[in-house]
Amino acid sequence: MTLNQLAEKIGIQQPSMSGIVNGKIKPSLDTLEKIASTFGVSIGELFDEKDSNTFSCPHCGRKMKVVPIEKGKEK
Repeated sequence: MTLNQLAEKIGIQQPSMSGIVNGKIKPSLDTLEKIASTFGVSIGELFDEKDSNTFSCPHCGRKMKVVPIEKGKEK
């Protein structure tokens, strides 16, 4: 989904959506609720900074850590 599509879906102008994403505009609670609803997440999850080495299982939601294997040390 593009920023323009998201802006249109939640009823705001694209420059406002861009400002929110870039941290230049503070969205209202109503706008945050619409964004969260669009993505099927809670407002808190919009701000959940994820460790770049973790991901959530799409089936159970369990967080898993990705451990890179060093070259030459594969099992």
